[in-house]
Amino acid sequence: MTSKKLLFINGHPDDGSFGNVLEASYLAAAQSAGHIIKVLRIRELDFDPILHHGYRSRQNLEQDLERAKIDIEWADHLVILYPTWWGSLPALLKGFFDRAFHPHWAFKVHKDRLMHERLLTGRTAHLITTMGGPSWFDFLYYHRSAYYTLSRAILWYCGIKVKKFTIFDNMTRATPEKRAGYLKKMEALGRKGI
Repeated sequence: MTSKKLLFINGHPDDGSFGNVLEASYLAAAQSAGHIIKVLRIRELDFDPILHHGYRSRQNLEQDLERAKIDIEWADHLVILYPTWWGSLPALLKGFFDRAFHPHWAFKVHKDRLMHERLLTGRTAHLITTMGGPSWFDFLYYHRSAYYTLSRAILWYCGIKVKKFTIFDNMTRATPEKRAGYLKKMEALGRKGI
């Protein structure tokens, strides 16, 4: 198997969440399989998540966001782990994309063209989410809004192709056996580097 340059982005704001256990399981398996890995934990970055003026004026990036951009440029494949809260992304993770994925780096709009230019092409992504309730509820009532916001409105817009989507649902009722099964699945994904 060919080793990949993987960037694991943990978008969970809580360092005591089950997301950290999922992250550890994935990383250990990916490293043992020979993949080259960098980790970006959004909660550990020092930045203002509010895009105060939209893209009307340039908001200077903090050093942590500049370093995050270098890691994204380095990676072949992004693994983005986040909880689905209120049918959406956590505010901190959304703020990261608002700030870091700015014009002329992630995308470029041309006034004389209908379509914008995607500047982060050549990369793929795997989205992994946890949710307290059942997956069918997210599908029927929220229409997978967090997934579509991240996969289409953000990543596709910038040229990153989402290849896989994994859901770990019913976390509020998950038995130890079910959580162990989730960890085994993360290990399998890490070994494959997807």
